[in-house]
Amino acid sequence: VEEAVALADRVVVLSPRPGRIREVVSLALPHPRQRDDAAFIAACRQIRNLITSA
Repeated sequence: VEEAVALADRVVVLSPRPGRIREVVSLALPHPRQRDDAAFIAACRQIRNLITSA
């Protein structure tokens, strides 16, 4: 998840079987992204919550 937030401008979260697009998260964070930035941590948390609540 951290790698996706660090490199991507959008992260696509899929649902479990069958794999369908559950949500597309747009990341409006400036590059280069700092992993200790509050917005970076919040984006990781949001994406992790989407994955685990599937």
